[in-house]
Amino acid sequence: MKTANIRLREIREKLGLTQTQLGERIGLKWSQIKDMEIGVVNVRPIIAKILYHEFSVNPDWLLHGKGEMFIDKSKERLDIISEKVILILKDMDEDKRRDVLKYAEEKKLLMDILKEKRKKAG
Repeated sequence: MKTANIRLREIREKLGLTQTQLGERIGLKWSQIKDMEIGVVNVRPIIAKILYHEFSVNPDWLLHGKGEMFIDKSKERLDIISEKVILILKDMDEDKRRDVLKYAEEKKLLMDILKEKRKKAG
């Protein structure tokens, strides 16, 4: 079974970076990267967090081998927006929620029409 140390090396190699280059990008010395990769030092959660912010590395994959190696942050952003919309909708009465739904459907229809026109023109 792969360890976080081995997965760290896989990430570095997938990114095409040397230990020195990875260390420079995340504020560590090459020797610290080497020590983590060979298992002298464990990969700590803070390192997973830094790699997430710098390279979109999935912390769960790095630390536990769960999920994919990288996270698509554009999908994550959509999830945050969706959660905020849901919270707003929860505070509205049913009639207002229906109005929002009608507006969203009209907006989507208009966007689809625009997209189709652009496709035909291009």
